[in-house]
Amino acid sequence: MDTATISQIRELEINFSNYFLKACNKYKDSGHTDSTWKIYFETSGLSPLQLKLLGINAHINGDLWQALRDSYTVHEIQVSAKPFFYFINRC
Repeated sequence: MDTATISQIRELEINFSNYFLKACNKYKDSGHTDSTWKIYFETSGLSPLQLKLLGINAHINGDLWQALRDSYTVHEIQVSAKPFFYFINRC
């Protein structure tokens, strides 16, 4: 991949991971978080597998669209679909 594509993917990765970190910090500071992560943080007694599955679901379904919005314009997503799908396949 060329440097511009790698840079775009890195920006998406950073924006994507920041949503999880923001949810963690909000929960740590207030004991509550946004609806995307509510079940993950506020339900006790879950098994490690249940936590992983809830985390995956929240991160992909709740955070990915926001990271895409923060990282690209609609035109950039349309033009750069290949790097985007490369990122998705790595998740």
